[in-house]
Amino acid sequence: MAEFRAGDTFLVCDKIGQDAKRHLYVVLCDPSGQPPTVLMVPFHTATRLTDPTVLLMPEDHPFITRRTSVGFSEIKAYPVAALSALEQSGNVDLFERFPRASDSLLQRIIEGVFTSEETELYFAQLLRQRLGLPDEK
Repeated sequence: MAEFRAGDTFLVCDKIGQDAKRHLYVVLCDPSGQPPTVLMVPFHTATRLTDPTVLLMPEDHPFITRRTSVGFSEIKAYPVAALSALEQSGNVDLFERFPRASDSLLQRIIEGVFTSEETELYFAQLLRQRLGLPDEK
């Protein structure tokens, strides 16, 4: 099984068929749980309608070529086994690894999880738990 850890980035296809789109995701924490899952969040081209909590520029990551926002409303817990299967398929239309996020970028994104109004409370609490952070008062 392929390894996944905090800071890993990869393109994943979100749909099958004509409407298929690939989005870059970043892993927020190391795998945990049974079965093991990672929490991950996608990047999107920034528009006036996207969440402005964390905006990224090309110097933040090699994949990014224009102003980009982090989709905190789309955080998901994803099974490591499913990600591994996608990667092992060898089909880059379904899964393609990219360089890891820097520690400073990952920290900005994690802080954004806790400050964005778009983050579901469940996922903020789950990330706190997985990172060993105290509950917010």
